[in-house]
Amino acid sequence: MGYINRVASGGARGILKQVNASNDDGHWYGPTCDKTSGLLAGYNTTYPMNSWARWSGIDIPNGVTILSAYVDIKISSLVGTSCGFYIYFNDVRNPTYPTTAAVADAKTLTSNYAGPCYYTTTGWKTIDVLSIIQELYASYKPYTNDEMMALFKGTGSGANYGWMTSYDNSPANAPILRITW
Repeated sequence: MGYINRVASGGARGILKQVNASNDDGHWYGPTCDKTSGLLAGYNTTYPMNSWARWSGIDIPNGVTILSAYVDIKISSLVGTSCGFYIYFNDVRNPTYPTTAAVADAKTLTSNYAGPCYYTTTGWKTIDVLSIIQELYASYKPYTNDEMMALFKGTGSGANYGWMTSYDNSPANAPILRITW
């Protein structure tokens, strides 16, 4: 899905971006990073399970007010019972995909918790990330053909996690970022 810059209701403008490359999403738990399989969030028996999704070509002009921001993910399967995750964004301009778990240490101060009821069913889920995007915009505005990367940090205990559809699983069902101003 390409860049969309259009007039929405009330004259708002915005972007709609979908992960569009294999390296732009993946998961890590413990010391392992994998950018060619599904996205995980929750907990296995030893480590929290974490994922990232990165969007390119972000254009947000200087001097605007961010009105709304959402990440859409598709939950494809569940393992165990209740689990959840915190969503942060990588707090750098133009983040690169993780090669180690240390990349996730540079995260926004603001987060949003999704779970445990978040993982009771499969299908598309929408996560409000307005306060997170406002934090990034305040630090790095304007965005001109830049990148943003969400970090899904798993919580819970035992073997309880969910699979989110990645670009490698199904490009049409990869994570989506929507922002209006």
